[in-house]
Amino acid sequence: MRKLIIISICLLLLISGCSSPTPDHLELGKNYSSQEQYQEAISEFGKAIELDPNATEAYSLRSHAYSDIKDYDLAIADMSKVIEIEPDNSTFLGFRGILYSRKGQYMLAIQDFDRAIELGPPNAWVYYKRGTAHATMSHNELAIADLSSAIDLDPTMVDAYNVRGQVYSRIGRSDLAATDWNKMLELSIDSGEGESSKYK
Repeated sequence: MRKLIIISICLLLLISGCSSPTPDHLELGKNYSSQEQYQEAISEFGKAIELDPNATEAYSLRSHAYSDIKDYDLAIADMSKVIEIEPDNSTFLGFRGILYSRKGQYMLAIQDFDRAIELGPPNAWVYYKRGTAHATMSHNELAIADLSSAIDLDPTMVDAYNVRGQVYSRIGRSDLAATDWNKMLELSIDSGEGESSKYK
């Protein structure tokens, strides 16, 4: 009788997909990614997706791996699949916005950041990235507003002070630029970080 119960449980697990090796492929992929073996990671995440075409974690992790090797088209395709499955996830929208920015597609990036901010919760990083996109497009007032929001949410965000200082300098507000850069240097010294690069 006990043997029959065990067999029945195993059959139920098999039918429900709980015995799927998907988690194994995810863990292998994560291990490869942590060792910067991105092609191997991509392969493992792909195997997980073959087993479960709606595995959002696998798509998301593969998107990050593609981004790490600067294959932004495939990274965007995977993140778009995740957003198709979970359209109201602000984290995924924010990351796709970053990918669009890295491709220089700033209007698409801003659209994703807009949606991520609309969905919430407030996120300093998303405001910062939208601000940098606006700064790159010389939308100076919008950039300042977003970077200020990022700083309000995270007063230790060195990069936000740096970029806002650059925008202030560009519009002739050298006094405000100097204040931001002094704050940036103060925070950098306190944290042991170097100077931030332009609009990264």
